Amino acid sequence: MKDRKVSNSIVLKVLDERDIPALKDLLEANRSRFELHFEPEYSAMNQDEGLSNFIRSKLETSKNGLGYYFGIFLSGTLIGKVELYGVSKRIPKCNLAYFIDQQQEGKGIITSCLRALIDHLFDQLGYQKIELRTSTDNYPSIAIAKKLGFIEEGNLRNNYRRYNNELVDLVIWGRIP
Repeated sequence: MKDRKVSNSIVLKVLDERDIPALKDLLEANRSRFELHFEPEYSAMNQDEGLSNFIRSKLETSKNGLGYYFGIFLSGTLIGKVELYGVSKRIPKCNLAYFIDQQQEGKGIITSCLRALIDHLFDQLGYQKIELRTSTDNYPSIAIAKKLGFIEEGNLRNNYRRYNNELVDLVIWGRIP
């Protein structure tokens, strides 16, 4: 998968080893937000070399074509990430996860990035389904899913454990071409 220009100032770039320091800075700056919705990243932040190892594992997945880890760059500055995971070439389908710096939230950047990526997946790569999973209290992500035409397909009860050990329900959102 290649980098995607979303607008004059926004680029989705496949991350590589050179991006690890900027990604670590972004994640650290938003540490408090990860506790609720991004437990793997939050756990990795609390271990020596954990975050670097976590990021390297995502980059390895990208190299193998089993998923893709994009950085969202605004005028050359890393401000977020979009991840394709659970890629199935048989159907073909994937899951999406995303995050944006708190200072950039609510500006439509994630929506624009996801729209460009979703269009590419359906129109150019022939994907037949894309899924999102949100916790039932992640209202910004729920709004994005609805805005992008995803349909609520079901709830997975007690399916995600937050860093504080709380079990929460997840909503599965699906979209087909």
